[in-house]
Amino acid sequence: MLKHQEVALERERRVLVARFRALLHWPQERPLPPPPRDLAIPEPPSAAEWLAARMHGRWPELAAAEERVRARRLELSLARRARLPEFGLGVAYDRFWAEPELRPSVQLSLNLPLNAGRLAATEREALAGLSRAESERAAVRDRIDQRIEEASSALEESLHDTEVMREEVVPATEKALKAVRAAYEANRADFLALLDAARELARARLELSEALALAHQAHAELERALASEAAAPSQEHRP
Repeated sequence: MLKHQEVALERERRVLVARFRALLHWPQERPLPPPPRDLAIPEPPSAAEWLAARMHGRWPELAAAEERVRARRLELSLARRARLPEFGLGVAYDRFWAEPELRPSVQLSLNLPLNAGRLAATEREALAGLSRAESERAAVRDRIDQRIEEASSALEESLHDTEVMREEVVPATEKALKAVRAAYEANRADFLALLDAARELARARLELSEALALAHQAHAELERALASEAAAPSQEHRP
């Protein structure tokens, strides 16, 4: 069973390494640096860091939505200005006049918008485009807030699982193994009981490592959702 699990873990490691190289745009033959032997538990920041990240984060999709709203506002402004009369001022010089004093002239023009129906339709179309762009921007903000809340809750759950495994499950299995070993040495327990206790301790330590890895994944997902290096504060500090 251990040999089969080792083969499965090696396959999973190769798949993850290939994904990392693809994300980094590296050739598949380029080696990655070795992973750390020990992982520290990620620390959630304070509420001030959380609020600063939400207020000053830079999301590409939100920036694109803001630019679309700005463009639609300019289109609406141009459509409304098309209803106003346009004045023109120009200067001309006609050489065909025999009198030199008549050659220069000043021109003044007035363009009256007479097609009111077409101009009104253009303005309504621009107004509808602005309303749609603003709705899309609000939807983008809602999706960002949803991703942040989901990532923060996932991080809190992962940190709780890690704490339970480290503070309760692993110490309990270690004590159980010591008790079974003492009973086995005193000829009050068989070897299978000792083997089961050792297996439970190994399983608990593996689950602790998996919970810690999931906590780091949740921390990275929250950083991506916040578009910053901050992560979520604890539940009692959340606004």
